[in-house]
Amino acid sequence: PANELIDPLILDRYQSGSDSRPGEFTYAFVMFSKRMTEARLTRLEILGCRLLEFHPHYTIKVALSPLILTDVSVLPFVRWVGQAQDQQKYDPHLARELVQTGASRLNVIVNLYESDLNPDSIGTPLGSTVLVQPGVAPYGVEDMRNDDQRPRNWMSNGWMQRRLEEMGLEVQGYDPVTINIQGWIDREKLDSLVRLDFVQCLEIVPVYGPSAAPHDESIAMITSDRIRSTYPGNTNKVAIVGIQDSGIETDHTDLGLWGVGNDCSKGSGPWDDNGMKTDPDPRGHGTHVAGTVLGRGIEDEGLLGNAPGLASWGGTSRLFNLRVFAAEGDCTWLMSSRIN
Repeated sequence: PANELIDPLILDRYQSGSDSRPGEFTYAFVMFSKRMTEARLTRLEILGCRLLEFHPHYTIKVALSPLILTDVSVLPFVRWVGQAQDQQKYDPHLARELVQTGASRLNVIVNLYESDLNPDSIGTPLGSTVLVQPGVAPYGVEDMRNDDQRPRNWMSNGWMQRRLEEMGLEVQGYDPVTINIQGWIDREKLDSLVRLDFVQCLEIVPVYGPSAAPHDESIAMITSDRIRSTYPGNTNKVAIVGIQDSGIETDHTDLGLWGVGNDCSKGSGPWDDNGMKTDPDPRGHGTHVAGTVLGRGIEDEGLLGNAPGLASWGGTSRLFNLRVFAAEGDCTWLMSSRIN
């Protein structure tokens, strides 16, 4: 409503004592009617708001006590204090999935207002980090056991995770960078999740393949298709492209490659004199990336790459391909060696 200062959803969703959060607070968007300045943000903090993150446009996400809602709403620079409607918390891809499929159980990403990390959080190190030492057989690899340099699979084990589990979410892990919890949940329980005040929105875990966004749409999403208008790659201007991936299907009809290649993946053998391999790309991802860079769209114009003429202009070799992933085993070269 035009004259609404406080969204009634804030108090409707907040249930004191319903979970183990450390204090009496809830979450909200504070929409500004004037410029967002340091002085005005400080006014919010003085009232007791905990500032979390900027949200487009002219809005700040906060944690605050329900007792100060009125004080915040009457500040001269505040237009509205509220939360997203239930239907707004469903990402469009998830909403489409619910309409198009009858899946009874879904793998979802629950985006939170703030971090759920705490002293009980556990990060299990994954894999290992390697260094190259020249002359050390067989691949010159030294296994580093420094856990600080290894990726981790996190379980937050915080009050938000516990509440989501109570609501039926089978938690798989926590992402401390994007601040979300991923897990499986029964379809009929989704509505109960969006009504939680600490849940910002729900997404479906993407499935890469035929159901993913078409190539011509995904390139436009990051505006990289604009390169074609200024440099489609079919001129004599100097440009070099380097790809480090699982190799490239060099005789793919949509690529028409002229390039230079090498191989540093374990046990897959060297490239031959023509830059070809018996099995040039067993995983397929490197060929996909090459298509994104310089696919010619011969079979389907929707598969046109960013610079379709780059690797086929005048028979020159402008593509340098380094195969770092094989069907089994990965490259053991130093990153600096790969780049050089």
